[in-house]
Amino acid sequence: MMKNNYPKTWYKVKLGDILKLNNGFAFKSKDYSTDGIPLVRISDIHNGLVNLDNVVYVSENKFEEDYIINKDDILIAMSGATTGKFGIYKNNITALQNQRVGNFKTNDKLIYKIFLYYYLFVLKNIIEKEAYGGAQPNISSRKIESQNIYLPPLPEQKRIVAKIEELFSEIDAGIETLKKAREQLKTYRQSVLKHAFEGKLNHDYGNSAWATSPLKEVCSKIQDGTHYSPKIQYNEKRPNTYMYITAKNIKNNYIDLSNVTWIGEEFHKKIYLRCNPEYGDILLTKDGVNTGDVTINTINEPISILSSLCLLKPDRTKIIPSYLKYYIQSPIGKRNILGKMTGTAIKRIILIRIKESTVLYPSIKIQNQIVQEIEARLSEADHMQETIEQSLKQAEALKQSILKKAFEGRLVPQDPNDEPAEKLLEKIKQEKANLNK
Repeated sequence: MMKNNYPKTWYKVKLGDILKLNNGFAFKSKDYSTDGIPLVRISDIHNGLVNLDNVVYVSENKFEEDYIINKDDILIAMSGATTGKFGIYKNNITALQNQRVGNFKTNDKLIYKIFLYYYLFVLKNIIEKEAYGGAQPNISSRKIESQNIYLPPLPEQKRIVAKIEELFSEIDAGIETLKKAREQLKTYRQSVLKHAFEGKLNHDYGNSAWATSPLKEVCSKIQDGTHYSPKIQYNEKRPNTYMYITAKNIKNNYIDLSNVTWIGEEFHKKIYLRCNPEYGDILLTKDGVNTGDVTINTINEPISILSSLCLLKPDRTKIIPSYLKYYIQSPIGKRNILGKMTGTAIKRIILIRIKESTVLYPSIKIQNQIVQEIEARLSEADHMQETIEQSLKQAEALKQSILKKAFEGRLVPQDPNDEPAEKLLEKIKQEKANLNK
């Protein structure tokens, strides 16, 4: 029998009726150490787990009894850009919780802790909506404790968790297989590019004459963008403005315009006079974490670029843009160009080294044939990649569907012998009342 679309043995409660959410302590950063007791911060919560790889420590004389974290405790971020993310602490060593890290302290007679963990996947969206009402994402313990849930009997909670984990285990095995296939595609793509520039995609290519030249001899221009970023930038197109492309916009084989900015005409003209990207030119990331990402400019209007990018204008009588793009992406191209990177904290290739980097190339006719061979093979890989990504999305959607059924009482059958959650809650309240007499 159902009650409000939930099984009759389930009972509507506030989280605060069955648990307490303890906030952390404001440990001072000057007390951080490289040994002692692990101090869990918001940044240590990742993908449903608490990860201690980058944890800081505090001395044992800073031990705070009220902020202990034990194995299987569930923690939640209560402020900042990741408010609402949560994770379970699976480590055997005792830790401490930093400020704005919440720790769910549960009544084990009422709620199975792992049941709460899975329920949080459903509650996360509600918590995020509550937190993002102001300029700074933030949510209080009281607000989270005021959230309503429908609570099944404790034995049913454990059956639900067992079923969730059984089904998730099967899905996760499929996800792992898909991710391995995705990695194999990366290897395949590099193999295609490696063979292409070794002349092995077609025996005729290897038998033809190949030349080796510095990039500056096969490009009519190699120039980085402006070294002085405009102070005024716009997040949307305005009259007399131009796209301002930086390293964040350049991906391998395409330009990402989802977060592009625009600059005024006066500043654009100054930049463009020195560095003038045109349709069909090569744009190469030369600074930062994505150094080496390269694509052909497909924007059919004047644009400005920052110095983190390098403009290459291929001399089309010697080398075609598509060939040069794939060459830079290939293992041999990466060795010749990315092998000249400098810097430790921030990777970069200085302009002179890009100009001196060597490129291996056959006749224009053979270049076109090589590009056709590469794109035919990579097109198949792209199709497989799309299939894999779609399957991964479907797997995540299936998990959400399982959780939805679980917390609506439709995943496992009810046992009429289970004591209703309402009666158990009444017993707990009575026990508390008796203790307070």
